[in-house]
Amino acid sequence: MKLLNNSIVGAVAAAGLSLLAAQAQAAPVAGVTLGFDFVSLDSKVFLPTLKAQKITPAGVKPGSVTLYKSGGGEAWFPVSGGAVDTTSFKFDADHSGGLSLACGTTTVDMTALAFDSASKTVTGIVVVDDAANSQGGDLSGRLPLFTLDLTSAKNKTGKGTVSISGVALSLTSGAVTALNTAFNGCGALPTGSTIPVGTATLLLFVK
Repeated sequence: MKLLNNSIVGAVAAAGLSLLAAQAQAAPVAGVTLGFDFVSLDSKVFLPTLKAQKITPAGVKPGSVTLYKSGGGEAWFPVSGGAVDTTSFKFDADHSGGLSLACGTTTVDMTALAFDSASKTVTGIVVVDDAANSQGGDLSGRLPLFTLDLTSAKNKTGKGTVSISGVALSLTSGAVTALNTAFNGCGALPTGSTIPVGTATLLLFVK
């Protein structure tokens, strides 16, 4: 009986050590309490294309968009939640506010942006509002809007913070088609490929 008890104790101890080892190897995932996302807007393709097509970018509060006389610009969005792996730096980041594009009487709001580094996609809720339509805005639902390119991304951890910079954003070809449909000839973005939008830097506060 004593030998049997020793065997049981040994098995339990071995299982406990295996569990501890697995936990030690598991990547630490931290919850994102809030943060900020700064996007340096592309001044070679994105902004000149919008200007040529008479499409005006703006921020959806509490986000904002600032355009410079030099031709560049930046967008700023609060981060409201999410999670980040502080070892691999995979992340999900939910945003407040969003980006608005207007042409003629039509405005397209892209809000509640959700960054997902695993799928390398940003989705958002799209609402098309035509001032000439007294019925109000048309909810298109949550759509994939941007791709994420993490090739040149740089990551850094601080006391209670994680920063991820160099994240390249591009409009998906599907988003381009949807925008052109919404603008109905007012402005026409080039189709068939993605359009570079800018480079994002995320500062995430974690717990």
